[in-house]
Amino acid sequence: MTQRERILAVLRGEIPDVIPWFPDLSNWYYAEKKQRFIPSPEKQLDYEMIDLYKKVGAGIYIELGTILDTVYDGDVEEKQIIEGDTFSWTLTTPAGQLREIRLFNENSFSWDIAKRMVERAENLKIIRFAMERKRFIPRFDKYSSMVTACGEDGLPYACGVPYSGLGFFMSRFMGVEKTIYALYDEPGEMAKTIELINTVNLKGIEILCQSPAEVIFISDNLSSDIQTPSLFNRFSAWYYKKAAQMAHDAGKYFAVHLDGRIRGLLACLVQCGVDIVDAITPKPTGDMNPREIRTEGGKDIILSGGVSPVFWSSVIPEKDFIAHVKDWLALKSISSRLIMSDGDQTPPGTSLHRIQIMREIVEEYGRY
Repeated sequence: MTQRERILAVLRGEIPDVIPWFPDLSNWYYAEKKQRFIPSPEKQLDYEMIDLYKKVGAGIYIELGTILDTVYDGDVEEKQIIEGDTFSWTLTTPAGQLREIRLFNENSFSWDIAKRMVERAENLKIIRFAMERKRFIPRFDKYSSMVTACGEDGLPYACGVPYSGLGFFMSRFMGVEKTIYALYDEPGEMAKTIELINTVNLKGIEILCQSPAEVIFISDNLSSDIQTPSLFNRFSAWYYKKAAQMAHDAGKYFAVHLDGRIRGLLACLVQCGVDIVDAITPKPTGDMNPREIRTEGGKDIILSGGVSPVFWSSVIPEKDFIAHVKDWLALKSISSRLIMSDGDQTPPGTSLHRIQIMREIVEEYGRY
């Protein structure tokens, strides 16, 4: 079976010949090329990166670009600009202007947020003004190009809808600490703004459900120590349930990115009807081992992930890396609803050899 056939079999509840291996090699690839990972929705297909996946025998599913364009009606202007080491995101409205500033960090190969977009409660009205005028435009032609480029080596997930309302505040608008304070200091204003963002996002989900894609994918970079189960159930669960139902009604599968702490939150996602939990990170970086993860998730949800980032490092002996991967692959004895992936990313600095031997490990120990 091809990688595409394998992942489709898992989605359909069938048993493939071998567990599909679908990692995220994008950050590693850009670091090797001495290029920066650009935080922009305008990402274009990188055929050289796709060739890398094919050469190492991996399936590709994300970091191919989005199939939705975002526009704002009325007097709202959005600008995303990179100048040297600085990335700025500006929203200009008649109600005021907000700006986020990020600085590139060579050590972490990421863009650290130096200035948050929302710094005080009065800024929330500007966010709402912009969100009320935000809409999505389908670019299904881009999806067709993705499928053609990947061929039997990929199953592109349909992306284009940003963070949920709570996710936006914690990850981008305010940061974790200020978001928590704001939820207590300005509960009405925060709840209203979060609900509005989620409602607008669902319009994007509705468009994605009309696409030819098999899988609808959203990412909040979830972690149960940040978006705790109580906060998730209070602000986000209805949104996730609605998105999952929309995907299912359209004959699609619904995937969610959980790349942090797992305990308690995985069960919430099961309750929301999520089909695929992506980027699962087991111990020691995460907080649960593979069998604990499967126990909380149950046998029906598709678990995609399995490699704690530290195990990609050459400091870890190869035999320990192989044993770590085998622990994840061993879950096939419990349920075939399983994908071999990363604990979010294959980190920059990983040896090509360690990536190359993954195919051999999965083919040997992930075979049914």
